[in-house]
Amino acid sequence: MLPPILRRSLVVAAAVAGVIAPPASAATTRYLSPGGSDAASCTRKAPCRTFARAYRAAHPGSAVILRGGDYGGQTLSNLPPKPGAAKIVFRPARGRNVRLGPLRIDNTQNVEVRDIRATGWGVSNGAAHVVLRNIAVTDVSGAAGYFSGAHDVRVIGGEIARVDPQDAIHMNANHGHNTNIVIDGLFVHDLTRLRNPSSHNDCLQAGDVANLRIVNSRFVNCGTQGVFLNPYGGGTNA
Repeated sequence: MLPPILRRSLVVAAAVAGVIAPPASAATTRYLSPGGSDAASCTRKAPCRTFARAYRAAHPGSAVILRGGDYGGQTLSNLPPKPGAAKIVFRPARGRNVRLGPLRIDNTQNVEVRDIRATGWGVSNGAAHVVLRNIAVTDVSGAAGYFSGAHDVRVIGGEIARVDPQDAIHMNANHGHNTNIVIDGLFVHDLTRLRNPSSHNDCLQAGDVANLRIVNSRFVNCGTQGVFLNPYGGGTNA
Protein backbone atom coordinates (compact mmCIF):
# COMPACT_ATOMS: atom_id res chain seq x y z
CA MET A 1 0.00 0.00 0.00
CA LEU A 2 1.25 3.48 -0.90
CA PRO A 3 1.91 5.97 1.90
CA PRO A 4 -0.99 8.44 2.42
CA ILE A 5 1.00 11.45 1.25
CA LEU A 6 1.87 9.68 -2.03
CA ARG A 7 -1.75 8.59 -2.58
CA ARG A 8 -2.88 12.22 -2.16
CA SER A 9 -0.23 13.38 -4.62
CA LEU A 10 -1.43 10.90 -7.24
CA VAL A 11 -5.04 12.04 -6.83
CA VAL A 12 -4.06 15.69 -7.28
CA ALA A 13 -1.96 14.85 -10.33
CA ALA A 14 -4.81 12.87 -11.89
CA ALA A 15 -7.24 15.74 -11.36
CA VAL A 16 -4.83 18.20 -12.98
CA ALA A 17 -4.44 15.83 -15.93
CA GLY A 18 -8.20 15.64 -16.34
CA VAL A 19 -8.53 12.03 -15.23
CA ILE A 20 -10.58 13.04 -12.18
CA ALA A 21 -12.79 16.02 -12.93
CA PRO A 22 -13.45 18.52 -10.13
CA PRO A 23 -17.03 18.43 -8.86
CA ALA A 24 -19.48 20.70 -10.70
CA SER A 25 -21.56 23.24 -8.83
CA ALA A 26 -24.92 21.73 -7.83
CA ALA A 27 -26.79 25.04 -8.01
CA THR A 28 -26.52 26.76 -11.40
CA THR A 29 -28.75 29.79 -11.89
CA ARG A 30 -31.15 29.72 -14.83
CA TYR A 31 -33.04 32.65 -16.36
CA LEU A 32 -36.49 33.17 -17.86
CA SER A 33 -37.90 36.10 -19.80
CA PRO A 34 -41.33 36.74 -21.38
CA GLY A 35 -39.41 37.32 -24.60
CA GLY A 36 -37.13 34.32 -24.18
CA SER A 37 -37.01 31.13 -26.24
CA ASP A 38 -37.10 27.51 -25.16
CA ALA A 39 -34.51 26.83 -27.83
CA ALA A 40 -32.10 28.89 -25.70
CA SER A 41 -29.88 27.62 -22.90
CA CYS A 42 -31.62 29.48 -20.02
CA THR A 43 -28.57 31.63 -19.27
CA ARG A 44 -28.54 35.32 -18.42
CA LYS A 45 -27.72 36.20 -22.03
CA ALA A 46 -30.00 33.55 -23.56
CA PRO A 47 -33.08 33.22 -21.30
CA CYS A 48 -35.76 30.60 -21.81
CA ARG A 49 -39.51 31.17 -21.94
CA THR A 50 -41.23 28.47 -19.87
CA PHE A 51 -40.99 26.99 -16.40
CA ALA A 52 -40.81 23.48 -17.84
CA ARG A 53 -37.76 24.27 -19.98
CA ALA A 54 -35.98 25.90 -17.04
CA TYR A 55 -36.77 22.93 -14.78
CA ARG A 56 -35.19 20.55 -17.29
CA ALA A 57 -32.11 22.75 -17.53
CA ALA A 58 -31.75 23.27 -13.78
CA HIS A 59 -29.78 21.31 -11.21
CA PRO A 60 -31.17 20.45 -7.77
CA GLY A 61 -30.98 23.60 -5.69
CA SER A 62 -30.89 25.92 -8.71
CA ALA A 63 -32.54 29.31 -8.68
CA VAL A 64 -34.59 30.18 -11.76
CA ILE A 65 -34.67 33.97 -12.05
CA LEU A 66 -37.70 35.47 -13.79
CA ARG A 67 -37.35 38.80 -15.51
CA GLY A 68 -40.32 41.11 -15.06
CA GLY A 69 -43.44 40.82 -17.20
CA ASP A 70 -46.36 38.59 -18.12
CA TYR A 71 -45.62 34.91 -18.77
CA GLY A 72 -49.13 33.60 -19.35
CA GLY A 73 -50.04 30.12 -18.10
CA GLN A 74 -47.18 27.89 -16.94
CA THR A 75 -47.17 24.12 -16.40
CA LEU A 76 -44.71 21.75 -14.76
CA SER A 77 -46.09 18.37 -15.81
CA ASN A 78 -44.64 14.84 -15.63
CA LEU A 79 -41.08 16.10 -15.35
CA PRO A 80 -38.43 13.57 -14.29
CA PRO A 81 -37.36 14.00 -10.66
CA LYS A 82 -33.95 15.46 -9.91
CA PRO A 83 -31.64 13.58 -7.53
CA GLY A 84 -31.73 14.59 -3.90
CA ALA A 85 -34.24 16.77 -2.06
CA ALA A 86 -33.05 20.29 -2.91
CA LYS A 87 -35.78 22.35 -4.53
CA ILE A 88 -35.60 24.28 -7.78
CA VAL A 89 -36.76 27.79 -6.82
CA PHE A 90 -38.57 30.04 -9.29
CA ARG A 91 -38.47 33.70 -8.23
CA PRO A 92 -38.49 37.18 -9.77
CA ALA A 93 -35.36 39.16 -10.36
CA ARG A 94 -34.79 41.75 -7.67
CA GLY A 95 -37.32 44.57 -7.90
CA ARG A 96 -39.27 43.00 -10.80
CA ASN A 97 -42.98 42.16 -10.97
CA VAL A 98 -43.96 38.82 -12.49
CA ARG A 99 -47.46 37.84 -13.60
CA LEU A 100 -48.60 34.37 -14.61
CA GLY A 101 -51.79 32.90 -15.93
CA PRO A 102 -52.72 29.60 -14.26
CA LEU A 103 -49.76 27.81 -12.63
CA ARG A 104 -50.09 24.02 -12.75
CA ILE A 105 -47.70 21.62 -11.00
CA ASP A 106 -48.60 18.09 -12.06
CA ASN A 107 -46.61 14.95 -11.17
CA THR A 108 -43.44 16.98 -10.58
CA GLN A 109 -41.34 17.15 -7.42
CA ASN A 110 -39.13 19.50 -5.40
CA VAL A 111 -40.30 22.86 -6.71
CA GLU A 112 -40.73 26.22 -5.00
CA VAL A 113 -42.43 29.20 -6.65
CA ARG A 114 -42.35 32.52 -4.83
CA ASP A 115 -43.28 36.18 -4.97
CA ILE A 116 -45.43 36.20 -8.11
CA ARG A 117 -48.99 37.05 -9.10
CA ALA A 118 -51.09 34.42 -10.90
CA THR A 119 -54.66 33.85 -12.07
CA GLY A 120 -54.72 30.56 -10.12
CA TRP A 121 -52.62 27.59 -9.07
CA GLY A 122 -53.03 23.83 -8.87
CA VAL A 123 -50.96 20.98 -7.42
CA SER A 124 -52.10 17.55 -8.57
CA ASN A 125 -51.63 14.04 -9.89
CA GLY A 126 -48.69 12.96 -7.72
CA ALA A 127 -46.94 16.32 -7.39
CA ALA A 128 -44.87 16.31 -4.20
CA HIS A 129 -42.53 18.43 -2.07
CA VAL A 130 -43.86 21.71 -3.40
CA VAL A 131 -43.74 25.18 -1.81
CA LEU A 132 -45.92 28.09 -2.96
CA ARG A 133 -44.58 31.16 -1.18
CA ASN A 134 -46.17 34.62 -1.34
CA ILE A 135 -48.37 33.88 -4.34
CA ALA A 136 -51.18 36.39 -4.96
CA VAL A 137 -54.38 35.38 -6.77
CA THR A 138 -57.09 38.03 -6.96
CA ASP A 139 -60.19 38.85 -9.00
CA VAL A 140 -60.82 35.45 -10.58
CA SER A 141 -63.97 33.48 -11.38
CA GLY A 142 -62.68 29.91 -10.99
CA ALA A 143 -61.15 28.22 -7.97
CA ALA A 144 -58.02 30.19 -7.12
CA GLY A 145 -56.10 27.16 -5.83
CA TYR A 146 -56.69 23.42 -5.87
CA PHE A 147 -55.16 20.17 -4.70
CA SER A 148 -55.86 16.77 -6.22
CA GLY A 149 -53.42 13.95 -5.55
CA ALA A 150 -50.78 16.21 -3.94
CA HIS A 151 -48.29 15.26 -1.22
CA ASP A 152 -46.17 17.42 1.08
CA VAL A 153 -47.21 20.88 -0.10
CA ARG A 154 -46.76 24.13 1.82
CA VAL A 155 -48.61 27.33 0.97
CA ILE A 156 -46.70 30.02 2.83
CA GLY A 157 -47.91 33.60 2.94
CA GLY A 158 -49.66 35.09 -0.05
CA GLU A 159 -53.21 36.21 -0.73
CA ILE A 160 -56.37 34.93 -2.38
CA ALA A 161 -59.08 37.56 -2.78
CA ARG A 162 -62.26 38.48 -4.64
CA VAL A 163 -63.12 35.08 -6.07
CA ASP A 164 -66.56 34.89 -7.67
CA PRO A 165 -68.23 32.40 -7.51
CA GLN A 166 -65.90 29.44 -6.75
CA ASP A 167 -63.83 28.30 -3.75
CA ALA A 168 -60.59 30.04 -2.87
CA ILE A 169 -58.91 26.63 -2.30
CA HIS A 170 -60.51 23.32 -3.27
CA MET A 171 -59.27 19.81 -2.46
CA ASN A 172 -60.60 16.66 -4.13
CA ALA A 173 -59.56 13.09 -4.90
CA ASN A 174 -60.04 13.19 -8.68
CA HIS A 175 -56.30 12.55 -9.23
CA GLY A 176 -55.47 10.78 -5.97
CA HIS A 177 -55.52 11.58 -2.27
CA ASN A 178 -53.99 14.72 -0.78
CA THR A 179 -51.62 14.25 2.15
CA ASN A 180 -49.50 16.49 4.38
CA ILE A 181 -50.75 19.91 3.32
CA VAL A 182 -49.76 23.05 5.26
CA ILE A 183 -51.42 26.45 4.91
CA ASP A 184 -49.29 28.96 6.79
CA GLY A 185 -49.76 32.73 6.80
CA LEU A 186 -52.26 32.87 3.93
CA PHE A 187 -54.82 35.70 3.75
CA VAL A 188 -58.08 34.72 2.03
CA HIS A 189 -60.88 37.27 1.80
CA ASP A 190 -63.94 38.61 0.04
CA LEU A 191 -65.46 35.69 -1.83
CA THR A 192 -68.75 36.54 -3.56
CA ARG A 193 -71.50 34.87 -5.58
CA LEU A 194 -72.62 37.72 -7.79
CA ARG A 195 -72.23 35.68 -10.98
CA ASN A 196 -74.17 32.76 -9.54
CA PRO A 197 -76.08 33.39 -6.29
CA SER A 198 -76.86 29.67 -5.89
CA SER A 199 -73.19 28.57 -5.97
CA HIS A 200 -71.30 27.18 -2.98
CA ASN A 201 -68.02 28.98 -2.33
CA ASP A 202 -65.71 28.57 0.66
CA CYS A 203 -62.35 29.96 1.63
CA LEU A 204 -61.25 26.32 1.80
CA GLN A 205 -63.28 23.26 0.84
CA ALA A 206 -61.63 19.95 1.76
CA GLY A 207 -63.26 17.10 -0.11
CA ASP A 208 -60.16 14.97 0.43
CA VAL A 209 -57.13 15.50 2.66
CA ALA A 210 -55.09 13.70 5.31
CA ASN A 211 -52.96 15.68 7.74
CA LEU A 212 -54.02 19.22 6.91
CA ARG A 213 -52.51 22.00 9.06
CA ILE A 214 -53.75 25.59 8.93
CA VAL A 215 -51.71 28.06 10.98
CA ASN A 216 -51.26 31.83 11.14
CA SER A 217 -53.85 32.33 8.40
CA ARG A 218 -56.93 34.53 8.06
CA PHE A 219 -60.19 33.72 6.28
CA VAL A 220 -62.50 36.75 6.00
CA ASN A 221 -65.83 37.18 4.15
CA CYS A 222 -65.76 33.66 2.80
CA GLY A 223 -69.03 33.46 0.89
CA THR A 224 -70.60 30.21 2.10
CA GLN A 225 -68.17 28.96 4.77
CA GLY A 226 -64.64 29.53 5.99
CA VAL A 227 -63.28 25.96 6.18
CA PHE A 228 -65.64 23.24 4.92
CA LEU A 229 -64.56 19.65 5.67
CA ASN A 230 -66.85 17.44 3.62
CA PRO A 231 -65.49 14.31 1.87
CA TYR A 232 -67.04 13.51 -1.49
CA GLY A 233 -66.28 11.69 -4.74
CA GLY A 234 -64.23 8.97 -3.06
CA GLY A 235 -62.38 11.42 -0.85
CA THR A 236 -61.65 11.08 2.85
CA ASN A 237 -60.61 13.51 5.56
CA ALA A 238 -58.27 12.36 8.31
